[in-house]
Amino acid sequence: MEIYHADKALDIREPLAVILGMFDGVHIGHAAVIRAARETGLRTALITFTEHPALVLKNRRAPDITTDRQRERIFEDLGIDYLIYLDFRKVQSLSPEEFIQKVLLPFHIRYAFCGFNYRFGEGGKAGPDVLDSLGKRYGFTAVRIPPICDAAGPVSSTRIRKLIAEGRMEDTATLLGRPFTLEFPVIHGRQLGRTLGTPTINQRIPEEHVCPRFGVYAASVRLDGEWRDAVASVGVKPTVGSDDILCETFLFDFDGDLYGRWMEVALHTFLRPEKRFDSIDALKTQMEQDIVQAKNWLLKNRPVPYSYLKKNNLP
Repeated sequence: MEIYHADKALDIREPLAVILGMFDGVHIGHAAVIRAARETGLRTALITFTEHPALVLKNRRAPDITTDRQRERIFEDLGIDYLIYLDFRKVQSLSPEEFIQKVLLPFHIRYAFCGFNYRFGEGGKAGPDVLDSLGKRYGFTAVRIPPICDAAGPVSSTRIRKLIAEGRMEDTATLLGRPFTLEFPVIHGRQLGRTLGTPTINQRIPEEHVCPRFGVYAASVRLDGEWRDAVASVGVKPTVGSDDILCETFLFDFDGDLYGRWMEVALHTFLRPEKRFDSIDALKTQMEQDIVQAKNWLLKNRPVPYSYLKKNNLP
């Protein structure tokens, strides 16, 4: 996948199926839009923004479900050929027709794919119907993909954020099409886990990122391209205290230095809430029980992170 920023000259001369949207989280509804574009047989270009429009317009936004680096990797796994970032501030005042003329028509666009709730043009006034009529005027086919629904309604990033905050990781994985993961650099902690015989990797969860329910999870860690079983704890370490919200993860059967590395931790199932213990010994005993419980769950369920993202096996 080639990545471009629109402030640089683009030289893409082949016919394209263009995909429009933010795709925060890249859930199964988003994947359906991408799959439809790939089925045209044309090269695909996903056009999105460097900043979420809600942040620019309202100075606030919903928490991120994925980091940019995660989204880019998922886009590539889903078969996107070109990822094009726009500066929303430079296009937010364009009318719908100006958006088509200045953003889409410089490409050799044959199709424009979007979700059922896609909005564009100044103030987000235009939707898929306007895209369709402008496509007929300018010589491309607009395709609106209907929502993917379950018993609770359309799959959405809003629903997914709520599930993550409630610790409902199996339900989250169903809507994402993959386990929910955290990917941040490993930072230095107090090394208490090492003294307890369970050295952990510590990752700070930023304020702008969705935060899982505080507690302990059966987990997996991507290490050098392979997923390793683990147990993870999300929270503020009430027994010893922490200034930050952390994800602390213990990799089974691993001993090594991972400081400074960006590590991806998949949270599979919620085991128990975060709790303050009366002593370090009580904490150690509980950690040993958590490890046993996580190993048992992983042995029975054997989740495969990202398995659905194989290019020839889309949802």
